[in-house]
Amino acid sequence: MNPTPWRRRVLAALPALLAASLLTSATQAGATPAASPETPEAARIDLVLDLSGSMNQADAGKGRTRLSAAKQAVTRIIDKAPAQAELGLRVYGATYPGEDRTKGCADTQPVLPVATMDRAARSDAKSRIARFEAVGFTPIGVSLRAAAKDLGPSGERRVVLVSDGEDTCAPPPPCEVARELKDQGIDLAVDVIGFRAPASARAQLKCIADVTGGAYTDSDDTDALISDLDTLFRKE
Repeated sequence: MNPTPWRRRVLAALPALLAASLLTSATQAGATPAASPETPEAARIDLVLDLSGSMNQADAGKGRTRLSAAKQAVTRIIDKAPAQAELGLRVYGATYPGEDRTKGCADTQPVLPVATMDRAARSDAKSRIARFEAVGFTPIGVSLRAAAKDLGPSGERRVVLVSDGEDTCAPPPPCEVARELKDQGIDLAVDVIGFRAPASARAQLKCIADVTGGAYTDSDDTDALISDLDTLFRKE
């Protein structure tokens, strides 16, 4: 599938947008980074993944479910993340399959703390990802607040949100949560990938990115999702 000109422009901008946040400051070819207290630290990143029931739809290309595609994409990120990257993973909609709104809208939990990962931690992370199920509600606003806490109170921080739909739990509306975080002076941006997201959800998801100074893009199938996440986390 050939990306549209708009999509190509968005993807072209993402590496530059995130290079300084995921990695330590760039150095010139052949140069040795100076040991200086002014050297900027790498951003801490929390990946927030939608595991609501709609992720079981088998429309991610080649007969695959959205859940299967998400597992593959996130596993790739775990494998390829630079050793110095502080990376965490939070999911929502993963544990409560019922209809109780109160329980369903509280269904968000950290899978991995925001930290650097050694080989054992990466292996454990991939084992956890393989067991993911998609069963519940879509509490995006609640999850964004929780992700901000995951990342701590200081330093440059980023959230990468992957969702296939709009929040089903408002209040709090996720775009208002994004404004709330910015109004608190929190140095945090949210990049959003709308995965097979309908038009009704795109405005909400794009608003989250726009309000926080993040980027938004659409992914339509497994290959696009893998490519988009890889672009966000690419080491240059």
